[in-house]
Amino acid sequence: MQPASTSARSAVVALLGRRGIKRREVVNAILERDDPAAGIEILEQHLRETEGLFHESSLSELLEYAEQQIVAWEDAGIGVHTCFDPDYPQQLRDIREMPLVVFTRGSLADDARAVAVVGTRRASDEGIQRTRHIAQMLAHNGITVVSGLAEGVDTAAHQTALDLGARTVAVIANGVDQCYPRSNLGLQAEITQTGLILSEYLPHVRPAKWQFLERNAIMSGYAAATIVVEANERSGTRTQVQRALEHGRPVILLDNVLSVSWAKDAATRPNVQVATNLTDLQDVINELLTVPPLATEHLPSASPIFA
Repeated sequence: MQPASTSARSAVVALLGRRGIKRREVVNAILERDDPAAGIEILEQHLRETEGLFHESSLSELLEYAEQQIVAWEDAGIGVHTCFDPDYPQQLRDIREMPLVVFTRGSLADDARAVAVVGTRRASDEGIQRTRHIAQMLAHNGITVVSGLAEGVDTAAHQTALDLGARTVAVIANGVDQCYPRSNLGLQAEITQTGLILSEYLPHVRPAKWQFLERNAIMSGYAAATIVVEANERSGTRTQVQRALEHGRPVILLDNVLSVSWAKDAATRPNVQVATNLTDLQDVINELLTVPPLATEHLPSASPIFA
């Protein structure tokens, strides 16, 4: 793709705040034309249709304001990565929900070997234990632990990775300068220091229920595979499983999750595997990521963990 001008980057940021803009159509136009300037033209057309005679002055003002925002965000340590920037996460480029822009805090890295560990916010003690063992296994083998910074399973996955000095990525449903839940404010700050906070939402945007469903799609796309530790019938984890399968990403269900009807149905789908113990899980991860056999010397025996 052609190099992006400052105006092209400003245009796609400005489009995020406009009502009636279908982001996927903008992404498609930019990719099909192989030209970041398509974003400027789409913004101009939108203003012409909504503001009429004075659209040119509005375009100039919007681009200038968006440029100022980008500079301010970057000065505050927030990364702004448009879909045509070379540092845009590569694994998000091939999903249907590919964001126009992602915002980050922390360090970008090649997270091709990343696995999402997800589950219910109201995790049982056994669920938390299983999460910790799984995150430990991934961490000891240099696999990035991805989750959503929610309470329960997500928190246990992130914290275990951090405790072991491993990389963890939190995909969140609000601006990267916001924190939800507030109880994870310290955890989010710690992840920022050694890992990555990633969001498709503009800084200052607060969480909303529907945004968590969109967040799950981005988390699924970012990770090479998803492990579901614990869930219930109404769990948002169901959305992540659906999106992962749509993206062609493998899903691994722990056997206890099969008590949930949607998980039992999912287990019959291609690209879904069930793990009954830690050894099973290791074997599946080995196959999916085509890495050397996972180290086991730091791990407790498999049987008690999934009993």
